[in-house]
Amino acid sequence: MALRIGFLGAGKMAQAIAKGIISTGMVKADSVIASSPPQDQLYLDFFKDLGCGITHRNEDVVSSSNVVIVAVKPNVMSNVLQSVKNATTSEKLFISVAMGIEIRDIREVLRPSDPKIARVMPNTCVSVGEGACAFVASDDPSADTVTKLFSAVGTCHRLTDESQLDAVTALSGAGPAYVFSIAEALADGGVKMGLPRVLAVNLVSQTILGAAKMIQKTGRHTAVLRDEVTSPGGNTIEGLHFLEKSGMRAALMGAIEASTIKCRVTNMELKEQLKGK
Repeated sequence: MALRIGFLGAGKMAQAIAKGIISTGMVKADSVIASSPPQDQLYLDFFKDLGCGITHRNEDVVSSSNVVIVAVKPNVMSNVLQSVKNATTSEKLFISVAMGIEIRDIREVLRPSDPKIARVMPNTCVSVGEGACAFVASDDPSADTVTKLFSAVGTCHRLTDESQLDAVTALSGAGPAYVFSIAEALADGGVKMGLPRVLAVNLVSQTILGAAKMIQKTGRHTAVLRDEVTSPGGNTIEGLHFLEKSGMRAALMGAIEASTIKCRVTNMELKEQLKGK
């Protein structure tokens, strides 16, 4: 069955996913449609420029799609799902990329139609075909569709425990922001020591890319790879010693912990909001 993809919400993550899957040829632009409120027309213009269909009616998206990607803020998720209940059938697959709204919560709002449901946590790197995605699905056929869709724009991992998505959100979901900050700092260091800005940025980006590929392709422990770069008494160990004294590893581990806890707190708040509806 040919994929017809609909996006409820046309913001940055929806745009990144759409750009990624269309650029790979997995789906054609004219098989994609997105909806957003009139005040967010600029978001829809992005989809229009890609050659996709656009609408302000959420029902139109669900009616014309067999896979519906729900890419709205968690606090409006319930209202958006309520608006498409009459257009929902059991044959459709809903894929939520919103933080904190569990599969059972989505199913409850969409009753009695009982569609297939999956939750995916991608990151913005899907826009360049290098996303890191993890998901949970309500059944194996849904998992196959999610894997096919998101593997086209990066790596895709199925989880057995939905609660693990909080840590995924903190690690790979927010991870690009951490890496961009590290890249900026490294480039600033190069500039401080006399390198031109453009050269420093190019060296840093290629170094990060190359190191990542070494981790993926060799399968060796990161500590082993690090040690191979670290000669006795050399400049690398000098730099590593400075990072250790500055608490770099503890800071990065703490960032993942803090972000995961934030996700869990937000999840609890969203559950309370849903109970109040």
